[in-house]
Amino acid sequence: MLARDSHPGIEWLVIGEGPLRTRLEARVRQTKAMVTFIGFRDTPWNSPKRAGVLVHVPSSEGLGTVLLEALARGMPVVASHVGGIPEFVEPRVGALIKPGDPRELLRQVVRWLDDSERIKTAALYGPRIARKFSADRMVEGTLEAYGLAADN
Repeated sequence: MLARDSHPGIEWLVIGEGPLRTRLEARVRQTKAMVTFIGFRDTPWNSPKRAGVLVHVPSSEGLGTVLLEALARGMPVVASHVGGIPEFVEPRVGALIKPGDPRELLRQVVRWLDDSERIKTAALYGPRIARKFSADRMVEGTLEAYGLAADN
């Protein structure tokens, strides 16, 4: 209901599976919200719709690879302030929220959707940030840490 009040045309695409799916689907039917559940995908980028903002709000997370994939594509993110996520989600590419705060989640999503300049900034800086966390860069960093860098 909160989203429909401020953005009547907002559509939510839920990718993945989990123990709350049945309850969420029932809530969607009850509220008639515009939500599509597409289930598990090896990569969300093969999904039928393109998101304007990627939302990833787990209660715990190591790195959040899907967030890096979104940033690499220039998409802003709204994510939980947990695990390694704060290392790369900075204000020019997204927002961090406390897990379990749906009002703040909505506030941040709407904030991004309403600001085309912020979207452009995320499109510019997201790929730069994502490159710093690529698999190749992590291997290089590990080799450097152990004194095994290619130039040694």
